[in-house]
Amino acid sequence: MRSDMHAVLGRGKGYSLATFFCHILMLLMITLFTWSKSAGLIKRNPPTSNDIRLPESAFRFFFDQVNGTILIFYKTSMGQKGLKAFFVTLAGLYILSFIGSLISTMTFAYLVFACCATIPTFYEQNKMQVHEIFGQSYREINNSLKDFRSKLVDKIPRGKDD
Repeated sequence: MRSDMHAVLGRGKGYSLATFFCHILMLLMITLFTWSKSAGLIKRNPPTSNDIRLPESAFRFFFDQVNGTILIFYKTSMGQKGLKAFFVTLAGLYILSFIGSLISTMTFAYLVFACCATIPTFYEQNKMQVHEIFGQSYREINNSLKDFRSKLVDKIPRGKDD
């Protein structure tokens, strides 16, 4: 079984489970988005959110969380949350797949677990400093963007007003 999984993931080529999972999610997102936007042309409606839910089971809390995540993923994939959310999610999955290709799946899972365990505690203990640092960074980025836009917009030739 293990050699079969290695053959499927191309372990010798460096294709990890995290990368594989992210690529599958990206392919699913693009397929659902394209299907939802071209449903009139292909005369077949895309699946509804009820079609993709997991059935009830003994692990009710776990499946409620998974169903909530699937619903958010579905709405984003169908373009209901806007194109910006769609492309940000695709970019995030691409970044995760890139990181997953650099390190092993177990190391990646450990890093995610460690971040999920430590970042909320760090934030709660240092809330004011975090807000100050990110607020200052946000203002600096906005000022840089305003300067860039003013310099760029000033160089764009405009038509004459009659």
